[in-house]
Amino acid sequence: MDDSDQKDPTKRFSNRVDAYIRYRPGYPQAVIDLLKKEYGLSTEHEIADIGAGVGHSALLFAPHVAYIYGIEPNEEMYNALVAQMAQTANFAARLQAAENTNLEARSVDFIICAQSYHWFSERMAKTEFERIINDEGYIVLMWNSRDRSSAFGQAYEQFLMDYAVDYKEVDHSRIGDEQFDYLMSTWKKFQFDNSQTLDLQGFLGRFTSSSYAPAPGTAAHSTASEALSAVFETFSHTTADGPRIELHYTTEVIIGKI
Repeated sequence: MDDSDQKDPTKRFSNRVDAYIRYRPGYPQAVIDLLKKEYGLSTEHEIADIGAGVGHSALLFAPHVAYIYGIEPNEEMYNALVAQMAQTANFAARLQAAENTNLEARSVDFIICAQSYHWFSERMAKTEFERIINDEGYIVLMWNSRDRSSAFGQAYEQFLMDYAVDYKEVDHSRIGDEQFDYLMSTWKKFQFDNSQTLDLQGFLGRFTSSSYAPAPGTAAHSTASEALSAVFETFSHTTADGPRIELHYTTEVIIGKI
């Protein structure tokens, strides 16, 4: 990956797809329960999963809806998405951008953006969302926000500040109320607990899956991995299966109408 690819949000994950599949956290079932109870999500609905990545969110939603369109602009992640969802009959992937999904006008009941909205062009994405969602539809934005309050959370945050390429510029936590107000006329925020338990390989892989991690195979990645291994050694706990470390997240969910 060259510097231009690092700056292009549609190419940043091209060389870390395997790590993304294996080491990124999914999303809790509580999200589905909320959408069913409060927003009427049902097996009659069609949804657009925009910035679908390798399929973490599509796998969560597929059993609960009529059909999912997975929109993914990165070719490598798109190929992984197709493979991951190959046995899911009510799913179709499209190699398209959030700003130009190529979906029919007023064709979807929900738009899902899981760990992806911060990569979009806000103005162009809003125009496209307005075009494809029906009048009764809802926008659902989701992120897994890592706990930064514990001693481990603070140490990991400092590690990212020291070794990640452009962490401060692309961290999704910079998205806030102003962006939600721009996209939606009304919205509500919900939060759910989520977590991962990882061995050292998984912990290193979780970092590598992030677009701000130095590219795998580079000297910078090796240096960062050594430093991250030291963090693991300090904060891991012993289990019957060997040393493990826990990453705690808050799954943040923003639900609203255009």
